[in-house]
Amino acid sequence: MAKRKKILLIVFGFCFLSCVLLLTVSTFGQSKTIVKKVGAQDTLTDYYTSSRFTKVDDLTVNTKKGADLIETIDEAGNLDQLIHQNDRFEMYFNERLNIVKLKNKESGYVWSSALDKIDKNDVPSPYHASFLSSSVGIGYFFYNTTNESYGDTQYCFINQARINKDSDLYILEPNTAEVEVKSEITPTGVKLDINAKRYQITLKVYIDLHANGLVVKVPDSEINENIHLLSTLYLLPAFGATKGTEEPGYMVIPDGSGALIRYGEVSQTSQIALRYFGSDLGLGSTIRNISLNPEKTLTAPIYGLINGVNQNGLLAILEEGSEQAELFVSLKGTLNINYNFLTPRFIVRNKFLLYGVNSTVEKNRSCGDIATNYWLLEEEDSSYVGIARVYQNYLVAKGGLQKTTDGNYSVLLEVIMSETVPALIGTKNITLTSLDALKNVLQELKELKVENTLLVLKGWNKKGLSGATPYNLKFNKKVGSKSDFREFLSEYPTGVYLYNDYQVAYDKGIASGRTDVARTIQRLKMSYSDSEAELYQNYSLLYPLASKELALGDIKKYQKLNIRSLALDSIGTRLYSTYLNGKSNSRMDNAEIYRELTAALSRSLRLGLYTPNSYLWAYLSAYFDMSLYSNHYSLYTDTVPLIPYILKGYVDYYATSVNFYANLEDQTLRLLDYGAYPSFTITDSPARDLKYTNSNQLFSTRYADWKDKIAELYTVYQPVYNLIKDAAVAKRSVVSPGVVEIEYSNQLKLRINYTENYYLSTPPNAFEVLNGGVKD
Repeated sequence: MAKRKKILLIVFGFCFLSCVLLLTVSTFGQSKTIVKKVGAQDTLTDYYTSSRFTKVDDLTVNTKKGADLIETIDEAGNLDQLIHQNDRFEMYFNERLNIVKLKNKESGYVWSSALDKIDKNDVPSPYHASFLSSSVGIGYFFYNTTNESYGDTQYCFINQARINKDSDLYILEPNTAEVEVKSEITPTGVKLDINAKRYQITLKVYIDLHANGLVVKVPDSEINENIHLLSTLYLLPAFGATKGTEEPGYMVIPDGSGALIRYGEVSQTSQIALRYFGSDLGLGSTIRNISLNPEKTLTAPIYGLINGVNQNGLLAILEEGSEQAELFVSLKGTLNINYNFLTPRFIVRNKFLLYGVNSTVEKNRSCGDIATNYWLLEEEDSSYVGIARVYQNYLVAKGGLQKTTDGNYSVLLEVIMSETVPALIGTKNITLTSLDALKNVLQELKELKVENTLLVLKGWNKKGLSGATPYNLKFNKKVGSKSDFREFLSEYPTGVYLYNDYQVAYDKGIASGRTDVARTIQRLKMSYSDSEAELYQNYSLLYPLASKELALGDIKKYQKLNIRSLALDSIGTRLYSTYLNGKSNSRMDNAEIYRELTAALSRSLRLGLYTPNSYLWAYLSAYFDMSLYSNHYSLYTDTVPLIPYILKGYVDYYATSVNFYANLEDQTLRLLDYGAYPSFTITDSPARDLKYTNSNQLFSTRYADWKDKIAELYTVYQPVYNLIKDAAVAKRSVVSPGVVEIEYSNQLKLRINYTENYYLSTPPNAFEVLNGGVKD
């Protein structure tokens, strides 16, 4: 057994006469990654400054004040006219170029909806200069009357850039050849009546001032089209754009746990479009394997810009249309553009291959109303922690997040009770953890002082874990009798979740392959095959409406079986378009059906969801499989706990199973850093019994092998988590590569040292409570 390291948990303020209590506990000393075994200190430093961690913030004062105000009319006729103001902001409007600017009265920082001065040395292409100088960009499908077909998306912008022979500055002017814009000052902002006359598309854009910033709306009812069709929309694409490295700061991306892109720290040039809530499987002509290593996604419809840490910031909330939106990221140097900008691109309708063959454009728009709320931040809110806090408050005020946690530390045990293996004829069910065995597990853990556990029972049903979802609601008699299950569930009324999946269907499940299996908008069945699966290789995705009907039909059955809590897989994570009864259903339509499903279930049952998208957070009692990392795309510079901190203090969230951590020390410390609770996947039987099942990728699950680690983790971390309780994170600072200090709303202060060396009084691979003077 690897030698265990000692850590010091130093707690101030709890001892009489201000004495300092030193509590020595053990942590894990095994499973180091290769990069941490390397002895060279510079290699270790590179590891802690990689995108797997958060870097030390650049706290340089941003001497720029954002965009310049045109306070006197220039030669071209541009003037930023003050049209509205409130306690925090002044709103200006350039009627000639239809550019809105917002000035923070206290800091003087100016945010602009577009660039009104562009040097061709910074943006060599007039096309891209036109894009960045326009508050609105319109994507359209041009109809070719000759071959009676639609081409690919093309763009026009409300302004255009022309080369100036006498200057490096572009001539920026209204794009009157393609677009006519009529502006109107309204009581709260400005309305743009846009007529893309060349393409016979009209729409209205409302830009309104509110107490915290701007809201931009495009009502679907005010969009009109003729022969050419609207494809995509860019709204305020250059809002918050920064030039080169003139301003310190970063972009905030809700990818996985959260990611940052620090200005000027990415060596390669790059652009990327990230789809909110993951890729749309309903658009592809073939369905990829979705059962193995699903990619992390943008689970919340937000993004952020920090133009000076703790100085100037922006939180953009896609209030409407997010299901059909993607986040477009462009860094300086890409296409020789010397600007960093981050903007949503709304997909108004899709182009696809009908039956996988014929190129087709959707007849109806699939986006609905579009609305983005821009919250302008300052001081301590101008950071990723501030963005998490502001968005949390926003969700709570809107009813999108409910407080269900009591703040008490707990360990999640995902218990595989039964599985299916091949038999001489057909298949047979094997028991991996009987109900009696589980009771013994819980009793033994109690004796080991593990007092607070949450259970997710998998394979509790008659046909076993794999190959049978959505389940026929009958207990597996080999695992335990019906009366035994009912008695067990009565003993743990809120602590036992039973697993089910109402989206992914197998032949042995209760879904109908004829009526319930969804079709893509290409009219193709959403079925796929996993050639690596040991036993059940063929799967299908269900219509959201079918999922809803099956789930609601089971409510009374759950109540009859004394089941009070459900752990639902897939429906919170995967969102796709479908085709049903001659009509395409967009992701917006299907997200609403999933909302209705979870809302109805939550009225009778406690719900735990696996990696759920934010539109279902209002119904959570527990969050399972919280990601502790992002996708680590090459343009990301940092990983941060954005999504965890949004939920902190409101919902208990559990990370992926500790069983499969590559580096136990790092990742258990990261649990504490991110506020996540640990989970373990366990069986009473050895993992070799899973060899011929669909769960054969779980290589270490036997409880007897993990009980000491469960108890050790609980003993080490439970005291500090119970100091934190349900407090929110007030501040998180990286004070040195691999060393994090966190301050909580109850005044607790914590230091986490991921490195191999002491940092002041904090030992290697350890945490230390710096201030225990906690207030309720």
